[in-house]
Amino acid sequence: MSQLLPLVLLFVLMYFILIRPQQQKQKAQRLSQSQISDGDQVVSSGGIYGRVTQVATDKVWVEIAPDIEVVFARTALSRLNPSIPADEFEPAESGYEEDLHAPDDLSGLDLHDTGEHKDELPTAESDKDEEDGPARS
Repeated sequence: MSQLLPLVLLFVLMYFILIRPQQQKQKAQRLSQSQISDGDQVVSSGGIYGRVTQVATDKVWVEIAPDIEVVFARTALSRLNPSIPADEFEPAESGYEEDLHAPDDLSGLDLHDTGEHKDELPTAESDKDEEDGPARS
């Protein structure tokens, strides 16, 4: 009996140090996920921040940029603290947009490049030639 007492005390100690806090954390996470509603600021398990636009039973539509929505499983999202200001999630004006557009005139591009490129993969015809050649050992 005296040998069993330290083992029981060790189990009780492990329960209060490891198991119980983990269960409480999981319970809080499930509660937070069940309370997600339209307009909430959320972050996905992959680190994508956004604003909830529509909620279904197991799916949540999140706007990650203006006019860009993605669908997440409810369990893949965490609700953020509602005290976080909404403007924190708005994209900052970077000034790079004018550098990103394609020119209207493509006449300067060489669209008929006939030079061979060494880094290209062999075509199907060259594969047939290799198969018809001598057997490899």
